[in-house]
Amino acid sequence: MRKGTKAAVITGVIFGIAGTACVITGLVLGATWKDVGSAVRSSLDLRHTSWGHEINEEIMDWVDGSRHEEEYSDHSGIDYYGGIRSLEVDAGLCDVYIYGADSGSDSTVGVERLEGKAYVEKSGDTLEIEASGSIGQSGSLGLYLPAAGLERLEIDAGSGNVIIDEASVREADLQVAAGNLEVSGTLSAETADLEVGLGSMTIGYLDAQNITVDCGLGSFIATAAGREQDYSFKGDCGLGNLEFGSNVYSGISDVKIGSQDSARQLKVSCGAGNAQIYLAE
Repeated sequence: MRKGTKAAVITGVIFGIAGTACVITGLVLGATWKDVGSAVRSSLDLRHTSWGHEINEEIMDWVDGSRHEEEYSDHSGIDYYGGIRSLEVDAGLCDVYIYGADSGSDSTVGVERLEGKAYVEKSGDTLEIEASGSIGQSGSLGLYLPAAGLERLEIDAGSGNVIIDEASVREADLQVAAGNLEVSGTLSAETADLEVGLGSMTIGYLDAQNITVDCGLGSFIATAAGREQDYSFKGDCGLGNLEFGSNVYSGISDVKIGSQDSARQLKVSCGAGNAQIYLAE
């Protein structure tokens, strides 16, 4: 070991021992571990450290959970972001409510922080939103979709609760782990990639040309547009239950129905959960 490195290590050990001794002395004199924790947090409080004006503003945004780059705001507490064609939402443990257009702009997304914190970042025509909450203290967030719809909507409901009024997109990527995701109205898309882990996903009316459903241990229920003969259906089922139109499959099954040239393509994989796809006609 080099002399300089050895000296640095010895110095570090000495200061470490001294610090430990100070903590023990404080506890003997009546301090509590809560006091010690407060002192440590204060010493690491980035908000009171001088890093320069611009950097300090960035740190304050992240620490306070108010990181955002809105185009403009109104007095109702909604931040608006223009020129958005792609929306990515991570719900975490939070409640997220997604509504139709709140303004007349064709490409404007509105973000309303109802409770708790949310991190919002705009990159080109993509808006990324991460709702922040913890067990027992989940936050809630309201989103307003563009009047002209979106090119892509990606939602990870996680262990939270996501409620969507309706959405019109070119590509929909919706997934839920142990939480709940519900589309109460119509989900219209060219391509819909839908995934359920332990949670549940319900879609009131699913109108898409290419649909992929992956249901693990949870529950998937949807009413799909069209008739059974409109679909090329491929399904595989493990220990769970799979329903498509008038067809019911249980246990280990691998089935194909319809022609590859059908107007709509539907592929469903069901592990030990339950997947039910009803038909509107």
